[in-house]
Amino acid sequence: MWAALAPLLFAEITDWGQIEDPRGDCPIEENDRRLEFHVPAGIHNLNPVIGDTSAPRVWRGVEGDFVIEARVLDFPIPLENTGLIRSSYVAAGLMVWQDDKNFLRWTRSAVGETKATFASAEIYEQGKLAGGLTLPWNGEPMWLRLERRGDRIYLWLSSDGLKWRRHTSLRMPFLPQVKVGVFALNSTKKEFAASFSDFYLLESAAEVN
Repeated sequence: MWAALAPLLFAEITDWGQIEDPRGDCPIEENDRRLEFHVPAGIHNLNPVIGDTSAPRVWRGVEGDFVIEARVLDFPIPLENTGLIRSSYVAAGLMVWQDDKNFLRWTRSAVGETKATFASAEIYEQGKLAGGLTLPWNGEPMWLRLERRGDRIYLWLSSDGLKWRRHTSLRMPFLPQVKVGVFALNSTKKEFAASFSDFYLLESAAEVN
């Protein structure tokens, strides 16, 4: 559907993982222990239903059960009527990736038309949306956590990184070896900047490449 992707950009950021930037146009850097994404205008999405999974990400390979956490710093709600697909939508958060048709995303999201910020989960299996969750948010800081136990993934949310609430669990029949990390997506006519801090990853098995 979209133009051919530029060569993948691979680089390593200590503690965070490996950068993968499918379009090769999204600067990602670490400053004062914060990971900063600069996603230019255009389609940099993570949705196989629309045929685009080019959002930049930083991830590590893991095997078996794990817990991953990160704080998504606040970002402005996009201007309305700037969307390139449907609504003016941006998001940043955690991901669990088997391949471009099988993955989970758990994000802080914002839509310009409704002037809303919310937590959103989407799980894709064989390129189709297989489940999800949307929760309203009051604009406070947002910490996200994903916890894998066997074929279940548990979704947690916090406003301070100390008191966590588990909101749901989803069936996630992915392979034992997956990639986990953070990403940012943009589907608007304006550049989108997202920042992460307080990254944490606990693995139950040795890291894999």
